[in-house]
Amino acid sequence: MGKITLVLGGGAPNLTLMSGALAALHDQGCCFDVVSMAGGGAVVGLCYLAPKNMTPAEALRNTMNFGVSDAIYSLFPINYKIFNKGGPVAAQFRHILERFPPVWRAEHQYGMNPLEKLQSDMLLFAGAMTTPTDVNYFSEAICAHFPFIEQLVDFDKLRRSPGPRLLMNAYCMDTKRIVEFERPCLDVHHFRAALSFPFLYGPYEINGQLYLEGAAFSCLNLINLANNYVKVKAVARSDRDANKTDPDKFILFDVLTRDLIHPPRNLWDAYTQSMILPLVADASKEQLIFQIWLETGVIHPVDLGDAMLAREINNKYISKNESELKAVQANRKASLQNVLTKFRFRSENSERLLSKAQVDELQGEIFGDLFGQDTKDIRSLPLGYTKVPNAKSYPITFDVPADQQPYMLDWSRSNLELLFNAGYEAGLNFLELCGGAIWG
Repeated sequence: MGKITLVLGGGAPNLTLMSGALAALHDQGCCFDVVSMAGGGAVVGLCYLAPKNMTPAEALRNTMNFGVSDAIYSLFPINYKIFNKGGPVAAQFRHILERFPPVWRAEHQYGMNPLEKLQSDMLLFAGAMTTPTDVNYFSEAICAHFPFIEQLVDFDKLRRSPGPRLLMNAYCMDTKRIVEFERPCLDVHHFRAALSFPFLYGPYEINGQLYLEGAAFSCLNLINLANNYVKVKAVARSDRDANKTDPDKFILFDVLTRDLIHPPRNLWDAYTQSMILPLVADASKEQLIFQIWLETGVIHPVDLGDAMLAREINNKYISKNESELKAVQANRKASLQNVLTKFRFRSENSERLLSKAQVDELQGEIFGDLFGQDTKDIRSLPLGYTKVPNAKSYPITFDVPADQQPYMLDWSRSNLELLFNAGYEAGLNFLELCGGAIWG
């Protein structure tokens, strides 16, 4: 049976779309061989794989408690529960504050009723307001690193217990490359390194090297997944041989869609979009590269920033057995030319020549339901067609009501709950359409 890879991409408050969809799959008994995580997807993945004092189903539903009660958020639209004040003085104050039983209980809201959650959020708000800080002009960031992940994830259990292969990406500032943190070395330090988004969180040091959030550079980690696939697969293989075994499946949870971009409601909303917009563009680019790889077996860089990795991966194809390579070379060249023509690239310098109208038309044609096409059957999409032996992609489609889309980046509790429910429904729909093809 082919390997099943779950791809949990970057996200912010809309990560509950992923936790909802994953809860639906978990409730139906689905399992995975590989879990690839980036940014907010790492929070969802680790809570699912190694929850602390909870079941995986409870931990996924607990992600809704990352939000702030609406009565508070309507007056103070900042998630003080996730984004704590930075600096050593603030850290010492929180360490003392968390020793008080009421504060500890307020930080564990699973199973509380709405009134209890509001009271807990008010107590945490008072603590956040009174916390001192020494953040100043010369500080590297304004927030402390993700504050309570150790209360949610049992990292000792994660390292000891068997389970799917884990990949969590980060950007190494010293080597200027995306790296993968894997089990069994993965701990809270690797997590904080993988979520050190610039300005919010400072660079995180591990073994003398500095890291930033991997999702800021590769928000879906799809290109590195292709690289990893090539390491263990003989790509140059005839269609006859490829049909002898079940294909590997890539299940893509991507919440960085264009629905996040809208006319700003205020300055704060505009600032939030200024951070998310580059990630939305990067997610679209990664999917494009990944789709070309699936159809042709070649990593084609969309811009010069991907050229080094693309060259490294493509060189592995050249090193394959020469007789195998010649058998598929003509077909691959024709396929690549067809795809590049379809995507309107200049193959000599990888320069994009797409206008906005052409991009909209292209995405509707190639990615179909992933970008809102009317068709509902994911199995009918061209994503099932591949020139890479035994590899198929299955994107999950999240359907958020149009009137809620301008609020998808809000950290209000009602938004996180609505997105979780939308994700759960999307997961059930995904299983109905693709469950048989993936899990049999």
